Amino acid sequence: MTAKTSDGNEIYADSKTYMPIPSQFGRGQAMGRGPYDKSGLIEDTGLPVNQTVLERFEIPVPADEGDGSGATTAAGGKDIEVGVRLFYLPFGQMDVSPFLWHEVVQKIPLGDER
Repeated sequence: MTAKTSDGNEIYADSKTYMPIPSQFGRGQAMGRGPYDKSGLIEDTGLPVNQTVLERFEIPVPADEGDGSGATTAAGGKDIEVGVRLFYLPFGQMDVSPFLWHEVVQKIPLGDER
């Protein structure tokens, strides 16, 4: 999940793993291949089948000095672009054949909406 200002500066980035990767012998980044070396899996945090999962991210938006008229603008513009990408990682790492499953990009307006 990323958030960018209207001029393209990234102000927030975070990631969440829904299915932890069973590391080889419980340590390191190598994924265990057989049941004898998949000792790093402690708890199943996978996505439930046929159920919607709601995630909440709090994005701190920096406030700028303003435009000279006394009004302050947030993040250097009037909106931020939030992008969320859901990947399937068959081998447990982003550098080994990641599969982009779903992507959503949405602009969120900021400021006074009176």
